[in-house]
Amino acid sequence: MAIDLSPTTQDALSRIVQNYNQGLDPALHLNDTDFVFDAPIVNPDAAVSLRNTRLRAVPTAVSGKIGRASIYYNRVDLSAINDQPIITRGTATLVSHVVPMLNEFFGINIVAADYVDGPLPAQVGALTPATLNATPVALLFIGALAFQLENGATLAIRPKPAGG
Repeated sequence: MAIDLSPTTQDALSRIVQNYNQGLDPALHLNDTDFVFDAPIVNPDAAVSLRNTRLRAVPTAVSGKIGRASIYYNRVDLSAINDQPIITRGTATLVSHVVPMLNEFFGINIVAADYVDGPLPAQVGALTPATLNATPVALLFIGALAFQLENGATLAIRPKPAGG
């Protein structure tokens, strides 16, 4: 299942469930009132299903539904993104300070539940490697997104120069 990662106001779980429900008989639809969703896990059967993630849905006791469902889909591996932008840090000291710029740069919507916040690394030399690490329970992302930091007065982002 392909998930549209374009910025949206719809939360990740709603997007995943909406994609899962497409084409199903309405009686088989999953929703957040009748089901409780476990945290996503790395799919132990990825070689068979070709999907890297499994999300289980268990019906609530009052729903009248029986049996659990599994949604198999691919989370985006952030470490597979080769473009390592350069961020001029300005006054940014935390990963969360640069996330809006990364979202804009890549055209995605990483939210607070998707990444581990923490201090940006201290500047060492002209460019300092940094990463945004996906949390284990991120619904849409796995891995780590690499970027470079440079000193400068104003927070800004730019592509890494070709060959640089």
